[in-house]
Amino acid sequence: MNQTQEQLIEELQRVITENARVFAEKDQVIAEKDHVIAEKDQVIAEKDQVISKKDQVIAEKDQAMAKKDRVIRRLRMSGAEAMEEAFLRFSHLPEQILKQLDDGSLMSSRVVARSWREFVDDREYPWKRFMKVIAELNEECRYGGTPFHLACQRGQVGIAETIMRNSAKLNIDLNAKDNGGWTAFHFSCYNGQSKVAGMIMKNSAEFNIDLNAKSNNGMTAFHLACFNGQSEIAGMIMKNSVEFNIDLNAKNNFGSTAFHYACMDGKTNIVELMLSKSEYPKLDLTARDNEGNTGFQLAVRRRRINVVKLIKSKMPSIV
Repeated sequence: MNQTQEQLIEELQRVITENARVFAEKDQVIAEKDHVIAEKDQVIAEKDQVISKKDQVIAEKDQAMAKKDRVIRRLRMSGAEAMEEAFLRFSHLPEQILKQLDDGSLMSSRVVARSWREFVDDREYPWKRFMKVIAELNEECRYGGTPFHLACQRGQVGIAETIMRNSAKLNIDLNAKDNGGWTAFHFSCYNGQSKVAGMIMKNSAEFNIDLNAKSNNGMTAFHLACFNGQSEIAGMIMKNSVEFNIDLNAKNNFGSTAFHYACMDGKTNIVELMLSKSEYPKLDLTARDNEGNTGFQLAVRRRRINVVKLIKSKMPSIV
């Protein structure tokens, strides 16, 4: 064997030795990774065990709550039964107790037991209380108004709705006008009573309430809402104008529409609302009053600068 062959054999042995060392190191790394994975699996198993214990605790709590609810229901039932028995045994006491309750407590007492509800309803306590309210409103009415006018003006939704639903029994005309020709709907819109106005609109068909009624000078409720800057109500009327057949282009005795008043009185919020909604409800923003003026022209004449700028920027076609 010559020297060259010996060198080759030595080199081959060195390479084999190096490869063996590398493979040994890789095996060690793999073993370490397997150890880490095993530790992670153990941690996951411990977490699963903790979660399982938590679920068990929650289930036990749910069972305890369900048991508590059953006990409370039984107590309530026994309480109602006790009230029922007391009611029947001492029939003179409920009369004295109920007469001292306010309206809210009186209505709540009806749910205590069936005999209580029958007792309250049989004596018409709520209706008698309500008739007292009506009598008080009647005393406060001025200038040809009715209790319905006053309740709507003040935003007393509950009273207004009760009057509306019992108008025939109370002999109250829901379309009645005061000395100025204003209906209750006029007052609710002018004074910004949106809940009352919405309630009237919603029930207008059922109770034959005229939402286009005009005052002595021809003003509709929509006129008044725009005139007084009640943007929420004006928007509500526009949004529902088609459904409730409300004429948004109605003119008063001077030929003015609601848009005329919003422009001439500088109600920028109303004008902006009308400009943004002009297409849907088919608002006529170029209508002319009896003197031939449009809303924009009146804004210019009265120097409502903000309105003029708004119209020029948002809808220059009507300038």
